[in-house]
Amino acid sequence: MGARVIIRLLRQMGLKVIGAKMTGAGRYRDILAMKDAGAHQIFYFVDVGLPSSICEPHLIFISNKQK
Repeated sequence: MGARVIIRLLRQMGLKVIGAKMTGAGRYRDILAMKDAGAHQIFYFVDVGLPSSICEPHLIFISNKQK
């Protein structure tokens, strides 16, 4: 079940919902989907400085080689 569905169900139960996405690709549409579903507030891993799990493979190799 996606976050949007869970948020909508919890809102239908009359609960105040805070959405959070902790990992994955940094896509704005995820924030909008949670907001549209009724989340009062949304926390996103990009906001707290956690890196996205998507990266160019050659960048990972270069980064590891320089250490």
